[in-house]
Amino acid sequence: MSEHLTPVPKIPRTIWVLTAAAFIIALGYGFIAPILPQFTASFGVSMVAAGAVVSVFAAARLIGAPGAGILVDKVGSRPVYITGLLIVAVATFLVAFAQAYWHVFALRFIAGFGSTMFTLSAQALIVRVAPPMIRGRASAVYASAFLLGNIIGPVIGALLASLGFRIPFAVYGIGVGAAAIMVWILTSTPRGRVVLPPQLPPMRLSEAISLPTYQSLLTSGFANGWANFGARVSVLPLFAASVFANG
Repeated sequence: MSEHLTPVPKIPRTIWVLTAAAFIIALGYGFIAPILPQFTASFGVSMVAAGAVVSVFAAARLIGAPGAGILVDKVGSRPVYITGLLIVAVATFLVAFAQAYWHVFALRFIAGFGSTMFTLSAQALIVRVAPPMIRGRASAVYASAFLLGNIIGPVIGALLASLGFRIPFAVYGIGVGAAAIMVWILTSTPRGRVVLPPQLPPMRLSEAISLPTYQSLLTSGFANGWANFGARVSVLPLFAASVFANG
């Protein structure tokens, strides 16, 4: 008795384009993440103020997330994604020409809004474009590109920083702008509605917070965010620069 196996669909081209863009974005973020606190400190501000430039980016992402989600529903994921990339590209490129601390602070705040726009819309695009059978694989490919960019980026960023702290910001801005153009040219607006499996009734936030599992997720998420975006991105570069400067 022969069995008919359902062929596994291929990953759509749009997903590969988003994956390439994700690699460029993560690569560029790796350019600036290690040097951002030290570059900010060069304006003569305290370590707390230098770290605040990292925090304000994350704060803008948090504040902008609800609005970005509404935009995705109203306008569509593709235009929000491209607009978010362009915001990050322009804001980051302008950091290369900052003449004061508050310039960097304000531009990173603006970039945070763009970041949350393309992050949320990318997730929506993957869900909409990828066939249900391979959504997990498509998400894994996309995430792997981000991780690979984060690994390679700091090495290249250090080489660029040897030419001056402003160079990585300019290169990152140009790279993200190129990624936005690539997505605009090589993708099209998804059509049709996403077919999702039946959903459970929505849970209120107060109900979710009372669950031990959700509390554990919140705690681990906060710890991961503090370690990665707090200690690693803001404190560690300043500490390393201080150690090497003092021999």
